[in-house]
Amino acid sequence: MTFFWRTIRYGPVSSGTIPEANKEKGGAVAPPFKRDYTILKRILQDRKEVFFDTRIRGGFGALVRPCFLPYAHIADRLKTVKIAYLETFYGLSARMLLGALVDQGVSSDDLVSLLRSLGITDSGIECRRVEKHGIAAMQVLLHVSEAERLSDSALGSLPEPVCTRVIQVLKDLVEAEALSSGRPVSAVQLSNRTVVEMAAAVAAFHLSGIERLFVSEIHTGYGDGSELVPGPAVTHLLHGFRVAAGPFPGNLVAADGAASIRTLAESCERMPAMKLTGEGIGAGDLEDGGFPNILRVFVGTTDSEASDEVTVIETQIDDMSPESFGILMEDAFRAGALDVVFTPVYMKKNRPGTLVTVLAPMGREEDLARLMLRESTTVGVRMHRVERRILQREEVTVQTSFGTVHGKAVWGAGVERRFKPEYEDCLRIHRETGKPFLEIISAAQRAYESSRADSGV
Repeated sequence: MTFFWRTIRYGPVSSGTIPEANKEKGGAVAPPFKRDYTILKRILQDRKEVFFDTRIRGGFGALVRPCFLPYAHIADRLKTVKIAYLETFYGLSARMLLGALVDQGVSSDDLVSLLRSLGITDSGIECRRVEKHGIAAMQVLLHVSEAERLSDSALGSLPEPVCTRVIQVLKDLVEAEALSSGRPVSAVQLSNRTVVEMAAAVAAFHLSGIERLFVSEIHTGYGDGSELVPGPAVTHLLHGFRVAAGPFPGNLVAADGAASIRTLAESCERMPAMKLTGEGIGAGDLEDGGFPNILRVFVGTTDSEASDEVTVIETQIDDMSPESFGILMEDAFRAGALDVVFTPVYMKKNRPGTLVTVLAPMGREEDLARLMLRESTTVGVRMHRVERRILQREEVTVQTSFGTVHGKAVWGAGVERRFKPEYEDCLRIHRETGKPFLEIISAAQRAYESSRADSGV
């Protein structure tokens, strides 16, 4: 706890003057938090009920009584996270995503500098504003030579986390193309232009500073029977996302766009609440579709205490073999469930039963509901949408005297950063070394705190 002096009367206080109410307390005007001075000034500079001193506030009011506030808690609650929302109503491709992010504010010069590490000669980037059915949009053209094939090691020169994400996006695309064509993965060759466009989209996302990217229900377009809409590769890449046919003819989703959002984005039924700070519009290549082939991105900030919506699927069962519950749980997790819970309950006629609760992410609720109907003896399930609060998290690896332990760090919303070691890693070390399980957990937590102290976090 640290105290502030609350201001209840406004008026100029001359520099160096000690209010009468404070003279009895030794005349201390400045609050006792010198180390966090700059941080608190930024966080609370617009809150006139909090007095700093005449050097910061210019002398507002008389200080009459102390007010105790947990300023660290307030500071953490006021942290914001930069998020973005993609509106895919008119199409989706890696180049459209790139154009939208450049239009929103990503510097093309920074992008060129980052991509230069790929070592491609005779390459360049051109950004130009075009009109799509009366809407101004940013079109990004990448000029890439195909004279010599881009080496596999070139991607390793990209900085992290761009390198890891680009490799994952390309891996997903190649696997989807191989699966849809019946060819082995080694037979799928991507052009230099495709690789660079996808690398540029991921790099632009990194340069934008966006921490979480949400994507709307993905409209794939519709066909007349002359082609598959969406294409097989796109269909595979969009597993887990909420999709819908239409609203315009043709293939609106390119495979490189589907691969990009598979790694960078998460499905969201509607735009999350945010303080809007920017918007970008990327232009596609379709010209004669009777609609603006554009991709819009909305960028804003939200509290560090993130929220999302999930679907709770429930049913009570009193006539199923206990062995079948384990299979049901495993199948639900494989189908994308966030959590599965079995709760003992008493049902009608005082029969002991089990309440099955499955937590489904957006876009997976129908598949999970059908799985519960198919793999259990129930004759119906209940479904309702709920909102949840989520702490920020990151995957962490620590080195202990017993070995390597993976885990997860969480923080935000007034919660001090804490580390949870992975159970499986600790169990493996326990069985290999014979050391007490709790001692291994404690060692992992100490290693995490030590690494934070060394890095100054």
